[in-house]
Amino acid sequence: MGSRGHIGIVQSTSGTPIYLYTHWAGHEVQHILAEGLKKAKEAGRIDDETYATRIIFDTLTGCVGGTTGYGIHIGEPAGDNEYEIPTVFFGSNGAMVVYADRLYSVGDFIEKFGMVTT
Repeated sequence: MGSRGHIGIVQSTSGTPIYLYTHWAGHEVQHILAEGLKKAKEAGRIDDETYATRIIFDTLTGCVGGTTGYGIHIGEPAGDNEYEIPTVFFGSNGAMVVYADRLYSVGDFIEKFGMVTT
């Protein structure tokens, strides 16, 4: 069962859409999108597509992030990046991660970079 649905977003930097998926709230994606857009507009972030996209995602998932601090960028990464970018590739042979010019299996990446708790 479920109520599957998507919210599609195409940012100006890429013609590639990203789809935010919901398994349970497909019947209300139009309302969720409207609420996310309202939050982004009220926060002055409607013209900052990376923040607006993340605010829409938060609205879909119920996360309670603020209106700054995180974003979702489609296409080429933002020019102000300061660190290596780990990238997950999903394919027919499973997921792989490329980071710092090295290819990792998901398990190897988790083992090497997973959080250490004491």
